[in-house]
Amino acid sequence: MIKVLQVMAALREGGVETLLYSFYECVDKEKFHFDVACFSHADGVYREKFEELGCKIIALPSKKQLFKSAKALRQALKEGGYDIVHVHQDDLSFLSILVAWRAKVPVRIVHSHLGKYPHSLPRKILSAITNPIMFRLANGYFACSEKAKKEFYPKHLWEKVFVMQNGIPMEKFRFSAETRQEIRDAYGFTDENIVVGSIARMTDQKDPLYLVEVFRMLHEVNPDYRLLMLGDGVLREAVEQRIAEYGLQDVCVLTGARNDAWRFYNALDVFALPSSWEGLGISFVEAQTNGLPTYASLEVPAETKISDLIEYLPKDEGPELWVRRILQSEGRDPNPTLDNKYDIRATAEAVCNTYAKWTSEGG
Repeated sequence: MIKVLQVMAALREGGVETLLYSFYECVDKEKFHFDVACFSHADGVYREKFEELGCKIIALPSKKQLFKSAKALRQALKEGGYDIVHVHQDDLSFLSILVAWRAKVPVRIVHSHLGKYPHSLPRKILSAITNPIMFRLANGYFACSEKAKKEFYPKHLWEKVFVMQNGIPMEKFRFSAETRQEIRDAYGFTDENIVVGSIARMTDQKDPLYLVEVFRMLHEVNPDYRLLMLGDGVLREAVEQRIAEYGLQDVCVLTGARNDAWRFYNALDVFALPSSWEGLGISFVEAQTNGLPTYASLEVPAETKISDLIEYLPKDEGPELWVRRILQSEGRDPNPTLDNKYDIRATAEAVCNTYAKWTSEGG
């Protein structure tokens, strides 16, 4: 059996957590065993789900306690006897790879989920120093897209990077009229309402305030529009305040983080997420699979296109363009024609084959 420790920032409702959970559901548990170590939110919405699959959840000290974090991770590696440490891109990726190298873990994987993203100047300087060292200490390289590969890794490593398709259980995301009615009834949406929504953390990366602006204009044109936003984050209070300033509290629903977020695609009529940056953006794949007209920013990789349902729009021209395109939407396609390249079963097979190959080669 190959033992893998997945090292993550947290166990929240994010796309990486969702991907890893769906992936491990498909893995042969007699051949591979996963545990999960995280630096915060160890009791997040996915903890119980991972534990049901047999994963041990290792809560590490927060990144503010650098030496304690390193010591705790080293102890976890010593006790776990892992063949692979798979580090998912985070501020502490360098620390995790360094500890794994010192612990002589045979395969040490760094995984780019975002590529480049905005950093303060001190962080940019730190990354410029630590990333080259991290790339030398690692001996396995993953990325979620060509964009994430080329923006994160130096050119001489590109041929060594395994691009992991961020798969989803596609049947799970297919449209369900029954689930649609159940959720719309629960939140008071009528048949006349046109529900625009997003499923994402409320952070600068996902730019929820831009979506609120888009919705405000849509509602001015047609009062039947409603907004449904799933997810929590540092900008939630700002989103609530902006909605209140516009007097839209009665037509907006913010559910917070949910571990059944996938069901809510069925309740929507339009999916819109104006991300400021993305490594891939698996929610765009999920929305198309559900048959939703899907609107993404130009920062979202074109690899997310698995149907004709998605459109990529600039943000610098203002929300008016988004409003016009959404108003022109032809509505949901309950049986969309899809490219199945993101089927989670194919993802799981490809990753497990890579794990086995690299383990047999010693990295």
